[in-house]
Amino acid sequence: MAFIRNFFISIVIAIVAITFYPGLEPEIDFTAFEVTPARPLEGKLALNERLNNAEKLFVDEIHSPECVVKHKNELYMGVQGGHILKLSNGKLLPVAKIGQTCYGFQYGKVCGRPLGLKFDRAGSLYAADAFNGIFKINVTSGQTEQLISLDVEIDGAKPLVPNSLAVASDGMIYWSDSSTHYNLYDGVFDCLTSGSGRLIQYNPKTKQNKVLIPNVHFANGVELSADESFVVVAETMRNRVRR
Repeated sequence: MAFIRNFFISIVIAIVAITFYPGLEPEIDFTAFEVTPARPLEGKLALNERLNNAEKLFVDEIHSPECVVKHKNELYMGVQGGHILKLSNGKLLPVAKIGQTCYGFQYGKVCGRPLGLKFDRAGSLYAADAFNGIFKINVTSGQTEQLISLDVEIDGAKPLVPNSLAVASDGMIYWSDSSTHYNLYDGVFDCLTSGSGRLIQYNPKTKQNKVLIPNVHFANGVELSADESFVVVAETMRNRVRR
């Protein structure tokens, strides 16, 4: 009984120390901020009913499709479990697999979790996997090539949540790293901090990454302008788009 009592006392002391002792890892900044009020829902922003009669497809067949891109009249998507699928002539077909074969939402780091997808002009597909990095995919053979690993530091911090990407005509890849503090499944904690996300440029010739915009509060979608003169990234928690 004494052992059990001392054991629980030790646990309580440890919890109290972790909770109240300053300086323990992780040391995260919490800075107050104000969100710009939403614009009135009028004009182009007025409510509409365009999606009211939308039809649900492939119910219970696919789970959590994150991004859908079109290529040669076929739709490509990344889903939970690390699979990349395409919708062709009304049928779902496998394209590629990132990570090991496994099942379950909690095993994302093992299975893979492709989020953002983009095609380049040559027809190669690029995927941002939240647990494994940035990949280039041959959609004909299903072969995958890892371009960016999460094990490599970029400006002093390893990426933790590759989220979205855009591919320029010169091959440059612009991608978002949502957080350098928490992985995807702990992302809610990053939303409560000052933000550690980044917009990053990857040069395929030198294989080097360059941070373009640091301290983005949960960096999300990335898009190039039509003339590729600028790139934008969605800053989720600040309700704004930065470029």
